[in-house]
Amino acid sequence: SMTQAMKAQSLLAEAAIRSTVVKVSSGGSAGGCAYGVDLPCTRMSNAMTVLSGAGIRVREYLHG
Repeated sequence: SMTQAMKAQSLLAEAAIRSTVVKVSSGGSAGGCAYGVDLPCTRMSNAMTVLSGAGIRVREYLHG
């Protein structure tokens, strides 16, 4: 959801990880739209630690 993506972005910012909220393909989303955060691949490990530590469940990691 947009709210969860914004919460994730805020938590990442507190950890000095720059990110942007983005709309992603709705594949499997009940409401028809899904949001995520885009961040540098070099910070992925740190971001995963921050988000899991805050109890934010990540459905999918996309690499591109």
